Amino acid sequence: MLDEPEAALSPARQLALLRIIKDLEKEAQFIIATHSPILLGYPNAQILDFDAQPVRETRYEDTAHYIVTRRFLENRKKVLEELFSYTVIVPLWSRFESLTQTPTKSLLLPRE
Repeated sequence: MLDEPEAALSPARQLALLRIIKDLEKEAQFIIATHSPILLGYPNAQILDFDAQPVRETRYEDTAHYIVTRRFLENRKKVLEELFSYTVIVPLWSRFESLTQTPTKSLLLPRE
């Protein structure tokens, strides 16, 4: 069991961890709590969404972590403009559906 191993790992080290997991997959089962899109991307991983009620299995591409990271990497300037032009009213991670559909506007209010 690993609880958020990415907290202490750079992206390059997260990739190295994936290699270690691959080397050990026939000898061990890994249960990993993570927010890392890199670790979530392990081939054929069973991803469980604990934000859903009830808990359900989900596809990698449907995770909030993947969607938010992809959106940021594809258009950093636009995401930052949206983020900085709104006032946060609830934590970004508190509403999975809003985060994946409209990552900032449903969670943020325009600045006065």
